Amino acid sequence: MNKDNTFRSHDSNPSLVTSEYESYFKEAGLKQLASVAITEKLDKSVRFIGAPISVMKPILMEDRIPQSGLFMIQNCIRTANVSGLLDVETTPEYGSFFTAMCALTSYDQLGNLFEQTGVYLTDKLGINTEDLYGR
Repeated sequence: MNKDNTFRSHDSNPSLVTSEYESYFKEAGLKQLASVAITEKLDKSVRFIGAPISVMKPILMEDRIPQSGLFMIQNCIRTANVSGLLDVETTPEYGSFFTAMCALTSYDQLGNLFEQTGVYLTDKLGINTEDLYGR
């Protein structure tokens, strides 16, 4: 953040934030996973891709995470009342479209990924460490 508690000017430009994310994690040695169509039927329990983990789930479940780790940038849609999605009489409670950035690594590399993510957020995006919260 700047002295006046605002993000640097590029932080309001989503394409610049995602391109910096892509460059940073490529340079860090993570392998980029290609994004998929929002309507990709990877998970039969959902109509749309709502998070990058939907794409990465098979890799995680089959223990195919490369030692270097993976990252991706994925467009997502989340909706409420999806059961009434095709019913013109039903008004959705909400809907959102967003671009999500995700990284996945093996358990033994988790500390490295956590550190790399922190550096990306503080050094590349200029976010003050006091404004970060991890869980």
